[in-house]
Parts: sequence; C-alpha cells; structure tokens
Amino acid sequence: MVGRASWDAVFGWSPVPILYIFVASLLLLLLFWLVSSLFRKRNTVTQLPFYKRFFIGTANIFVSLLAGLSLFLGLFLVQWGYNYCRPSLETEINLHPDTLNLAEIQKEATRITASAAATRRKIVNITDRPYQKQPLITELEPKIRACLTAVLADFKYPTPGRVRGRELPAGTLLSFNTAGVYLPWVGEGHIDGGLHPLQKPFTLAHELAHGYGFTDEGTCNFLAYLACLRCSDPYVRYSGELTYWRYVFSALRQESRSVYLLTRARIPSGMHNDLAAIKDAMARYPDRLKGLQASAYDGYLKSQGIQTGMGSYDYIVQLTIAWRKKRQALGYPN
Repeated sequence: MVGRASWDAVFGWSPVPILYIFVASLLLLLLFWLVSSLFRKRNTVTQLPFYKRFFIGTANIFVSLLAGLSLFLGLFLVQWGYNYCRPSLETEINLHPDTLNLAEIQKEATRITASAAATRRKIVNITDRPYQKQPLITELEPKIRACLTAVLADFKYPTPGRVRGRELPAGTLLSFNTAGVYLPWVGEGHIDGGLHPLQKPFTLAHELAHGYGFTDEGTCNFLAYLACLRCSDPYVRYSGELTYWRYVFSALRQESRSVYLLTRARIPSGMHNDLAAIKDAMARYPDRLKGLQASAYDGYLKSQGIQTGMGSYDYIVQLTIAWRKKRQALGYPN
C-alpha cells in the first residue's frame, strides 16, 4: 500500500499517460542495447569465424531477452501480481453468492430494466434518441475515483494514493478485443477512446478497481457497478446500470432464449436505441486477433487460480444479487 501511494505521488502528476513514457523509454533502451552490442561486436569478435560470431550473437540476444522477461515478471509480481493470492472480496465482506435459477435471473432482469430506465429519464435533455455526449476524461476520472474509493471505504478497504485512469486513442485497445486495461508496470488504468460514451464510466471504474489491488474480473465489475450507483451524476449511474443490464440479460439468454427475447422486447425505446448505438460503436473496431486475445487471457486467468477464466466477468450478477439480499436482510433500501 505504501508502494501505491509512493508511485502515485511521483508519477500521478503526469499530464500524459505514463504508458507513453514507459514505451518511449523501452525503445530508447532497446536502441542503446543494439548500438552497444554492435560496438562490442566490432571490437571483440570480428576476428572469430562467422559461425562462432553467429552463435555468440544469438546467445547474447537470448540471454538479454530472458533477462528482460524475468525483470518484467518480477516487476509484475511485486507491483500487482501477488494480489491474486489475497482473500476474495466476497469472503472479506461476508457475501454468499449462489447459483441462480431462471426465475431469479428474470426477476433481476425486470428490476434492472426499470431502474436503468428511471435513471435514464433523469439525464438532462434526454430523449429517445441514443445518448451521444462524449465525456471529458479529465472530468470523468476524478468523479469515478471518488465514487470508487467511497465504496471501498464502506467495505473497510484502504485506498492509498490516487490511481490514475487514462484514455487512449480510439481503437488502441478495441482493435484487440479489449475495452480497458490496467498495466501494473505503469500503475494506471486505461480505457479506449472509441468506446461509446455510456461504456466509459463503468469501464474506467473497473480499471481503477484493478489499480486498488483487485484481480478478479467479476469483483472489479461489481465494484465498478457500485461506484457508478454511488455517483450523483445520472449519466454515470446509467452507465453502470446499463452495463449491468447487459450482464443480466446475457445470463438470461443462456438460461432461456425465449424468455430473454420476450423480456428484452419490453425495454423502453430509449434504452433499446442506446444498446444499438453501443453495438454500432463496437463494430467500428473489429478484432484483429480473431479471438486470440480472449483465448490467451482466459488461459492467463485460469493459470492465476481464477477457474472460470473469462467467465469471471459474469460473476457480477451473482455478487450483486447476494449484495442486495444482504442489504435487505440488514434493513437497507435497494
């Protein structure tokens, strides 16, 4: 935690993503290494036969790459990776998520549809046309961070430092089937600038949750949803509810396609148009890796002990329902 605060104190002031500085530094180091390697070769091995020079050069490259990968792995573990070993959020806050049946999912689908529709109506000058106003990341970031840290404080989690959230040029991440990413080596969360405006608050909150040490994707989704609900801005709240709506209806579709189609047909036209606009925005950035990124990340998550892999994102529905049941039992309004 001290490391988190120290890192943000040193680098959090940067007006540009630290990622840019990090990549530029790597390129400069690579250039320096190439130049110095050529210089050493010219002065030490030029008299050797070609096959020996080739062997030495290849060995040097292999050793250098191995050393670089070892350094990256070590930094990853020290800066963030060991968080995979921490107790789960549901254990720490005493939640007991259960497997959901069709009736429970359908009930939650009805509830979140009504709640999202009501929140949407509170947005200033909203009509049935799709929401299109782009947020400024400089205004959105502190708002989302404040809401997220308030949620974590409620759960008695420390929130040292000031985790930064950055917006990258449109297509930087989406072209690789990724909406956002947290990079431990730079200590910042990133979202793609090509996301639809209604995706940005939730995605940013998700990546900032990673920055505060949470590794499970479902947990970060859950925290992002609560952070959006905590915000007084109806646009941010609607972003959280609409994203959660998509997870609930995905679960409903898996349980019963007929019930899904019947329930989805009842959503208000404004929400329907927003969902269509989000789909159109995503279609502008087809996956260049043709599913390879999803397969690789699924394997990575499973290797870190998250047995459901990419399916962990969907765990938000079970966590949210368990959280609402606990609040009801304690007499809190939902």
